[in-house]
Amino acid sequence: MRMLVPIGLGEMAEAELLMPTYTKYTQNLFRRTAAGHTGKSLAFEVKDESILQDVKKLITIRMQKQTAM
Repeated sequence: MRMLVPIGLGEMAEAELLMPTYTKYTQNLFRRTAAGHTGKSLAFEVKDESILQDVKKLITIRMQKQTAM
């Protein structure tokens, strides 16, 4: 399954802080993905449960920032 997860500029610091807790796959994807004007868009190839958990954690960061506004 493929998923695109946007990480906005407001979430970038928290995502970077938590990066050591993610799988090597997610760490490499985050490192390789170029940042644009609004942040990064991570294109995941979800192949197992651990990657899916990473996706869920990143979405949670985004949702917390949006509900705090």
